[in-house]
Amino acid sequence: MAILVVSLAIIGFIEIGCIWSIVTINQHPILTEVVCRLHILADIVWMTIVLVYIYAVTVDSNIIGAYVKTRRILGIVLIIFDSLVYILSCALNVTFHSAVNPNYLVIGGPALYPVYAQSLVLIL
Repeated sequence: MAILVVSLAIIGFIEIGCIWSIVTINQHPILTEVVCRLHILADIVWMTIVLVYIYAVTVDSNIIGAYVKTRRILGIVLIIFDSLVYILSCALNVTFHSAVNPNYLVIGGPALYPVYAQSLVLIL
């Protein structure tokens, strides 16, 4: 449970950095791109941590203890899956658009489509 809180705090700090970089997008466009990509990566990793946590809580501990090899395979598959989603996300464009107020910009665009698909898969 502590890893969820720590990872959420890290994502919060990355979110603050992302907001600051979007505010200064005209002065630091490369920094904005890097910080927003880091935010996308943090979201992908956090969704996977939540999935593993839910799996660990819902599965009987005797079954998990007996299948160390299965846990390793699951970990490797999740790392590969996260890497593929992030690589696909990096290949697509991040756009910044105003949601409601033209003075505020949010991250959006095709770069987030793989993240949305991953979250849908993890929820199902």
